[in-house]
Amino acid sequence: MLDAIGPYEVLRNITDAEVYFVAEKTGEIKADSGFIDMNVKHSIDDMIEADILIYTGFNYWVY
Repeated sequence: MLDAIGPYEVLRNITDAEVYFVAEKTGEIKADSGFIDMNVKHSIDDMIEADILIYTGFNYWVY
């Protein structure tokens, strides 16, 4: 989870930045601990381009 939330906390503070959590498909992703989950609202197919792409081992992308 830190692989996604850490970069998000930095990128969200950039003026005019748009940050998206993106996965192969939309829906809930659970951390391996089962304690935290995310509701991914964007499919990778929804993204046309990205200035920054962070690919984590958690199987989703942050734009």
